[in-house]
Amino acid sequence: MKIGNYKKIYKRFGLIAALHDLIISSIGKFSRFGLLYIYVHRENTATGKQPEGLTLRPIERQELENYVAQYNTHMTLKSINKSLQNNDVCIGAFINDELCSYAWFAEQPSVCSFGLVTTFSKNYAYTYDNFTFPKHRGKGLQPWIKNYALDFYKKQGREGIITAIYSNNFSSRRATASAGARVAGYFIYFIGKKFYFRKKFKCEGLGYNLEPIGDHQK
Repeated sequence: MKIGNYKKIYKRFGLIAALHDLIISSIGKFSRFGLLYIYVHRENTATGKQPEGLTLRPIERQELENYVAQYNTHMTLKSINKSLQNNDVCIGAFINDELCSYAWFAEQPSVCSFGLVTTFSKNYAYTYDNFTFPKHRGKGLQPWIKNYALDFYKKQGREGIITAIYSNNFSSRRATASAGARVAGYFIYFIGKKFYFRKKFKCEGLGYNLEPIGDHQK
């Protein structure tokens, strides 16, 4: 990471956060490594006034495909197909009918981009690929999405929503905490050419794990 990026982290989150990111980034140069904070969101704690013109709703396939063509998002047609085949749901935040932010939610095991499968208890939904367009950042849209999704899945009998966030993704950790989610455990992993090491701490009752695809299919 460039020095300027560390300075930005220092200004927004402090010295300890900047040093933490430096250490994590340094380890990542030698091995695929991750330290994840596992959050669970069980209570809708939305406070304050909803942004004017904001609407929240699931996004249909055709809309998603149109957004891929129109906007620079994390989504691709391939990723959309994979998610929808898994019956995942994308919930979007719209201001005056313009898509401003979105997040994907899964009800069953979900394949990560680097060949691992995210598993979790059937009592929960799992959220991933949270994204807010740059010009709409700072408006606090992700907490509104997460609280909408919490109500959405509780009506289906789920106890709450799980999310796993890299320890040095300070913005996402802050947004998730502001939605009312709390840290329930931690997960660490190393992926080498011929080995995979993982260890979780706490996470009781959540069933969270990252499994190699081969192990999951057995």
